[in-house]
Amino acid sequence: MPRTRMLKPYCIEVRGQGVLLKKTGRGVIVSLTAKPNAESFRVDVSGGEMVVFCRSPPEGGRANREVVKHLSKIFGKRVLIVEGAKSRNKKIFVEGAALEHIESVLDDLSH
Repeated sequence: MPRTRMLKPYCIEVRGQGVLLKKTGRGVIVSLTAKPNAESFRVDVSGGEMVVFCRSPPEGGRANREVVKHLSKIFGKRVLIVEGAKSRNKKIFVEGAALEHIESVLDDLSH
């Protein structure tokens, strides 16, 4: 798993749909808030933030695994949690993703 300190020298921070994005030499870091125990999995991008509602409880890493699994499908790339594994506020790393691709996906999710 990439370490955040390895990524920082290459970071450029931008806002895509109000969501904080950090472009690195290896992909993009996306800030989000996770809401476990939802009725269904869904992603809401509005009001300047990305909120991921997941069905799993936040016990034993189940909600994190669900977030990674579904966001990997949505972005079409490998996704890793690089910060906030035990918090609702997380930073995910989308490996090999271009900033424009992430912005496009977030734009699609906001409509």
